[in-house]
This record gives sequence, C-alpha cells and structure tokens, in this order.
Amino acid sequence: AAFPGRFELHRARSIAELRSLFDGGREPGFDVAILDLSLPDSRGVQTYHSVRGFLPRAAVAILSGNSDLALALQLVQRGAQDYIPKDTLSADVLGRCISYAIERQQLRIELETMAENLRKTTEELKAAQGYLIQAEKVESLGRMASSVAHERSFSQEQPVQHACSPHSSACRTFRTTAGSRRSETAT
Repeated sequence: AAFPGRFELHRARSIAELRSLFDGGREPGFDVAILDLSLPDSRGVQTYHSVRGFLPRAAVAILSGNSDLALALQLVQRGAQDYIPKDTLSADVLGRCISYAIERQQLRIELETMAENLRKTTEELKAAQGYLIQAEKVESLGRMASSVAHERSFSQEQPVQHACSPHSSACRTFRTTAGSRRSETAT
C-alpha cells in the first residue's frame, strides 16, 4: 500500500456489536471508525450519530454504497472526516482515507481544545477586567472622599484669634479647627 503505518482492525457488524466492545464501561482506544450507514440495527444518519456517541474522539469515515452527495456533505458537516462511495474503493484509497481522517480528527480535537482554552481565558480576562474596574471605582471614591474631607476641614476652621498678655511682649496666635487647637508663637 502507498500509505505509512499498520492498522489493527476490529469489526462490528451492527451497533449492538459495537456496543459490546464497551463492556465493563471501558472506551476502546480507536483512532478511526470506518462506517457503513446500512447496518442491520441502524440506517442512515442515525448510524453516524450512534457511532459518534460511542466514539466521540475517534475519526469517523463513511464507506457507503450510497453515492448521494447531499448525504455525504451533510455527514461531513456534522463531523465525519470522509465519505467514500464503495464503488470507488481500493486499498490505496482506504489507506489514505484512514491516515488523513486520523490526522484531520487530531487537528480538530486540538482546535476544539484551543477554542475551549480561549473561551476560558476570555472569561478569566473579563472577570479580571471587572475586578480592575471595581478597584478603580473604589480608588476614585477614596480620592473623592479624601478631597471632600480636606475641603470640609478648611471650611470648618475658625478665624485666627490673637491673645496677647498685657505683661509680655509675646503674642500667641490661635487657629481652631473642629475638635483641635493649634498654636503658633509670634512676636
């Protein structure tokens, strides 16, 4: 064959047989499923969805006797990696289909992982932005409160009063503010 690698084949002739591969709750480590849409217990698009449910991370390539291009496009749009009509099948075509399907599926999974990481990072950045906005608001309120308190302390100051002793040449100047006294000596 003109394709690299060897493949290990597991055959299931029905959805029920495929289901039996999952006995004990284990998920077989399949890289690709080559799927015929006409099985004894499932037909058409439902067959694809059943297999996708069992093997969500595996590549799925459709091998079908039906050469309906609309159906092929519909299944590829839903995640199938390839759709090969049986009348075009050869060992070389099947080998390339398997290799390419596995590679495309791995890229799809990487892309989905990156998209999920990007979504999470975006949510984290939005949350951080919200915290920064709140911090800026609190800081702004603090500056405003400080400014108002400073203005209020100036507006509550009493006029300067002078007290001079008749027996001394020294004179004291008093400035009173709300709840406090300051004094300065002046001559």
